[in-house]
Amino acid sequence: MSQKNNEQIQKDTIINNKKTQIFSNNVGCVIVETDSTVSIGSATVFFEKYAISTHHGLENYLHKKISIIFDDEIIQGTVVKQNHEKDLSLIVLEERPKKAIYLPVADIQKETKAKIVGYPRGVAIQKEISDLEVCNHIQPNIINTKVDIGYSGGAVFDQEGHILGMIISSVFSGYEKIKDGCLAGNEFSLYVPIDTIHKLMFDHEEEIDLATNIVVKN
Repeated sequence: MSQKNNEQIQKDTIINNKKTQIFSNNVGCVIVETDSTVSIGSATVFFEKYAISTHHGLENYLHKKISIIFDDEIIQGTVVKQNHEKDLSLIVLEERPKKAIYLPVADIQKETKAKIVGYPRGVAIQKEISDLEVCNHIQPNIINTKVDIGYSGGAVFDQEGHILGMIISSVFSGYEKIKDGCLAGNEFSLYVPIDTIHKLMFDHEEEIDLATNIVVKN
């Protein structure tokens, strides 16, 4: 997350959004205000009105409303569930962004190239990765590139626009080899696979169904 003037964030975001490719329309800029500061990061619409962002960026916002900029519209959403261990915040949007598209899921076992989309310092940037290396023995998974502040909550796509997961951070450096011969560079980042994100959504929906059944029986 980084900090900026709220009005300037919105202006910069709307201008730069027009320069990105179509599947990046599913990635928005999260704006949260605390006292006199404004923090920004990224969020990704992955299914219907569900969006995902990080726990570390929205730690104090469980059951609270936040604003997310998608292209030239500002959408309100509520953080409904979090997972500290996986660094996930599940958001239910009040409406689906008009330009958001259906994102089919990629088979991460077969992907070697990918794109990441996020909002470093409040500006929409698409960054292509020539080599995406997946370490299946480590969760979250690893991307062989460094991401800047603000990318957290952004999406990892394959070259066809299929979603692989969500970026959480650049936290490791100086490693030459990780478990069972899975190599990584000196600077690399972590992302949460899409199946882990789907599980958080399913858990939330099960909790809603359970609560509804209790109310009906009473």
